[in-house]
Amino acid sequence: MSNRNNFLTLIFAMFVMLGNAQQSDNSPYSRYGIGEPTDNNFNHLRQMGGLGASFIDGYHINIVNPASYSFLNATAFDVGIFAKRTWLNDNLNTNKIWSGNLDYLSLAFPLRNPINDLYDGVKKDYKLAMAITLMPNSNVNYNIVSSDSLQQIGPFTRNYIGTGGSYKLLWGNSIKYKNLSFGINLGYLFGKLKYENKVFFESSEFAFNDIYANEYNVREVFYGILD
Repeated sequence: MSNRNNFLTLIFAMFVMLGNAQQSDNSPYSRYGIGEPTDNNFNHLRQMGGLGASFIDGYHINIVNPASYSFLNATAFDVGIFAKRTWLNDNLNTNKIWSGNLDYLSLAFPLRNPINDLYDGVKKDYKLAMAITLMPNSNVNYNIVSSDSLQQIGPFTRNYIGTGGSYKLLWGNSIKYKNLSFGINLGYLFGKLKYENKVFFESSEFAFNDIYANEYNVREVFYGILD
């Protein structure tokens, strides 16, 4: 019982870490919409070119195809982490950034244990499975500075800043009858995005610096079906 409680506490702590974590990347592409979208494929699928819905395995989780859950033969717990090296170049400057984070947490398990069916010597025509996944949906993280000048007011600086992101919590179920499998993911999308535009007037002593900020709270329930 103690080991089980420790395992559940560890999972809960990692879920909290992922929900509070943000990338330290500086990507201008995350300025648009709700940010730069993340890849739904887990690491083992990304290393195979992003197989997506075509991948089914008895010991690996594939949230892109919820119908694959019922093919699991045992409980699977998948944790993804990543590290990224980014180069941003223009005609004058080069910016190199290391970033990384927890990528996803996923737990999936069969509701009918096929191994026990083998021990009992009884083959069932149907299988059930469930999966719970927490992962980022999009990331917003950029800090862009540009300098300009006008004859009437002199030099000034524009600063564009974006922070935050959105996350999704998925609850998936699947049923398999003989060779036909059906699955659905129910999801809750949540997050907070903040966009700031700042203008600083450097040569005018009495000028007011302009700061314009928008904050958005993202909340949505969605579903996905595949068979």
